Amino acid sequence: LRLSSELSDLLHSEYDDILNSNEFSDTEILIGEEPDTKDSQK
Repeated sequence: LRLSSELSDLLHSEYDDILNSNEFSDTEILIGEEPDTKDSQK
């Protein structure tokens, strides 16, 4: 269980990094809106 907890903490840390990255923002836009909208923002 201790190992699982450490892995969970690591995954949460990785997930936070993804949330804060531009890559995630681009993905969220692609899911939520038309791809054209994402392209026009660049």
